[in-house]
Amino acid sequence: AHSDLHPAMHILNCLDCTQFGLYVFGREVELDGGALGVVSTYLFTALGASVASWLMLPHNSLSLGASGAVFGLYAVSVLLKLSSGFSFRKIIEATILGQFVVSSLQQEFIKQRGIMGQGAMIGASGVSHVAHLAGAGAGVLLIVMLWRLGDVEE
Repeated sequence: AHSDLHPAMHILNCLDCTQFGLYVFGREVELDGGALGVVSTYLFTALGASVASWLMLPHNSLSLGASGAVFGLYAVSVLLKLSSGFSFRKIIEATILGQFVVSSLQQEFIKQRGIMGQGAMIGASGVSHVAHLAGAGAGVLLIVMLWRLGDVEE
C-alpha cells in the first residue's frame, strides 16, 4: 500500500508523479501558450503555492513548490481546452484531462481535511496538500485574469 512505502521510496514516487505531470500537462499548456506560456504559468502557480504554504504551514516547514506548480498546470491545461473553441477532439481531451484533475483535487481536499482534523497542516509524509490546492487555485486565477484581459477566449 502507498502508506507502507519506505519514506525514500515515497519521495521518489512523488518526484516521478511531479515529473510526469509536468511533462503531460506542461505540454498541453505549451500547445496553447508556447514555451513562454508554460514558464509563466509554472512560475505564477509555484508562487501561489509557495505563498499559501508560507501563510498556512508552520514556519519551520519546508516546501519546494514544484508539485504545487504542477497542480496549477493541471488546472490551466483543462481550462485552456475548455476555452479554446469546441471540437469533438477538444471535448474528449478536456473530459479525459478534467477527470484526472478533478479526481486529483478531490484526493487533495480529503487528505488536507484529514490532516487538519488531526490539528496539523502538513502530512506525515511531508506532502503539502495546501500547496497542491493553492497551485490549482492560482492556475484558475491566472486563467480568469487572462480572460478579463482578453488574452484567452471565453
